[in-house]
Amino acid sequence: MVKWVLPLVFTIIAYFLVYFLDIHNWLDKTFFKERKRVDDYIRTQLTTPCREISCARANKGISRDEEKKLMDLFYTFIPSNDTERERAFSYWGDYFTTVNLSAISILAFIGALVAAAFDWSRVAHPVFIIILVFALLLNFVRIKSRKRLLYPAQAQTTRILSANSNELKVNLPKYRAQCKECPL
Repeated sequence: MVKWVLPLVFTIIAYFLVYFLDIHNWLDKTFFKERKRVDDYIRTQLTTPCREISCARANKGISRDEEKKLMDLFYTFIPSNDTERERAFSYWGDYFTTVNLSAISILAFIGALVAAAFDWSRVAHPVFIIILVFALLLNFVRIKSRKRLLYPAQAQTTRILSANSNELKVNLPKYRAQCKECPL
């Protein structure tokens, strides 16, 4: 009877962490910071016209007040049926899946360590080794998948800066703080 209780409890905890607490978002914000890296890239690219004209405001960088506004501006240029948008969703889905699985496998590894603390003969058990290898493998896959996260953002911002440059220049002062007298 005890043999099935621990996996059941672990499954319930994993489900709770993933679906109710969005553990993947917390882990990314706290440790991996991939969403911030991609968002910072997008914001930097969108403010390229400001830097090109040597605007004094551009030299101050992007303020915290502007971060969400600039992301809103970015999404005004991305149509809902855009293939790069679909590719981005796919890549982010892959990334967050590996983050969830990595977190769960690390928790399983910690659980296996706790179980082994009561009986060290279990350390050599194949399941213990499989959990460790699985945790390491998933972290490798997460690292590999994070490299692809920037590709859609690069394509989208390049398209915005070339095809929608004039519209971007018109709208950019509205989304930047203290940029009302912008020469754009």
